[in-house]
Amino acid sequence: MKKFLGLMLALVMMVVVTGCGSSSDSKDNSLEKIKEAGVIKIGTNSGYPPYEFYDTSNNQKKLVGYDVDLGNAIAEKLGVKVEWVDIDFDALIGSLQSGKFDIILAGMVDTPEREKSIDFSDPYYQSQTVAVVKKADVANYKDASQYKGKTIVVQSGTTQDDTAKAVTGAKVLELPGVTDSIASLTSGKADALFIAEVSAKNIVAQYPEYTYTTIKGIDDALLNDGASIGLPKGETALKDELNSIIKELKDSGELDKMFNENVALYDKLN
Repeated sequence: MKKFLGLMLALVMMVVVTGCGSSSDSKDNSLEKIKEAGVIKIGTNSGYPPYEFYDTSNNQKKLVGYDVDLGNAIAEKLGVKVEWVDIDFDALIGSLQSGKFDIILAGMVDTPEREKSIDFSDPYYQSQTVAVVKKADVANYKDASQYKGKTIVVQSGTTQDDTAKAVTGAKVLELPGVTDSIASLTSGKADALFIAEVSAKNIVAQYPEYTYTTIKGIDDALLNDGASIGLPKGETALKDELNSIIKELKDSGELDKMFNENVALYDKLN
C-alpha cells in the first residue's frame, strides 16, 4: 500500500512540475512565434511626424517615418517581413495585450503607469514636452502659472495629456490625433498645444506665425519625453533582441540618420 501511495504521489508531482514548466515556457515565446510566422506585426498611430506619417505624393498613400524605418530595420534583422497596424494611440496598449500585433512603435514614452500593462525596450529617442503657441503671445505661456483659464489641446492618451492635466487652472481638450490637435490650435479653439519638441519643430515650420516654448513650473518627470518600443509583459527574449538591435543602430549612427532623413522628408512634403 505504501509503495502504491508513493508511486501515485510521484506521478502527481511529475504532472505538477510538467504543467508549471509548460506555463513558464508559453509566457516567453513571442520572439519564437514571430520567427516561425515569418512576420512581425507592429502597432502604430500615424499623423505624428517625424515618427510616422503618410506620404501622399504621386497619388499614393504610403506610411513613412522614423518609427517605420526602425520597424523595417528590426524586421530585416530578425529575418521576417513587417505588417503595420495603424490605429488610435489610446487603443495601442489594449490591442497589444489582446494580441492584435507583436510590438508598438508609435513614439511612445515609457511611463510607470504604462509599465503596469506592458513592457518597454530601452529608449531609442529622447525629447521633452513643449507648448506650441502664437509667436505674438509666447511670453504669456512660459510658466505653468500663466495657463489659468487657458485651453491646452493634447492628443488623448499621451504623456502630454498627463502633463496638461497637472497644470492648475487650465482646461484640457483631448483629441484622438495630432492633426486634429493642430487644427484646434490654429482655429483658435485652443490656446496652446502640448507636444514633444521633435514634433513641435515640424509644426512651427508649417505655421510661421507659431513658435514653441519650454514650460517652467512643471515637474521635470512630467516634461520628459522620448520613445521606446512597447511589447507584451514577460517577453524577455524579445525585449533583449530589441534592445540589442537598438544599441547596434545607435552605435552605427543609423538611428540618427533615420531621424534626420524623416525630418527632411516631412519638411519636403509640407
